[in-house]
Amino acid sequence: MKISPFTLLLGGVGAGVMGFLFRFRMLPFLKPDIIIKGGHPIPTEQYANWMSTGFFIFGSVFLAGAFIVLALKARK
Repeated sequence: MKISPFTLLLGGVGAGVMGFLFRFRMLPFLKPDIIIKGGHPIPTEQYANWMSTGFFIFGSVFLAGAFIVLALKARK
């Protein structure tokens, strides 16, 4: 299976957008004050910050992967 820099770039941008949506609680299921995660109630603000950080990390990894793949293709 080939890894395309375009799909990695698209994944990185998509993860960044999802990170911003979670950070600013713009999704409908993030509006209440309490959310159930793993059967335990936790504050929505804490959950949204945790998830947005995860999205930002994965987005950064995908963007770095896109640049690495582009650099390897440029060497050929």
